[in-house]
Amino acid sequence: MDIAINSRNPLSPAHLTDELYIAYNKLYNLSRRARYLIHEDPKNPDNSEFLTYSKHLEKAIKNLEKLLLFFKTNYGVAFDINKVKCVDLREKYKSDFFIII
Repeated sequence: MDIAINSRNPLSPAHLTDELYIAYNKLYNLSRRARYLIHEDPKNPDNSEFLTYSKHLEKAIKNLEKLLLFFKTNYGVAFDINKVKCVDLREKYKSDFFIII
């Protein structure tokens, strides 16, 4: 998958910018953290358990929004607005793709 979306690969069919490619990788790592309770940091070889907090959800939503906006703008894809329940983000985060409840 990385070869197909890598912004530095001239043969990439996705044509993502560096910013979008980084957003994808951050989202990928956050999803692994949420599923497996690990934190994959090359500077920290200790892959001990890590919990997921609302700050991680906020990072995930921000990075996902960048990708959703790219697909909406460049490919005309429409996305449903989804509800996300997170009391910590309700007042501080506004989204075009999510309703924070």
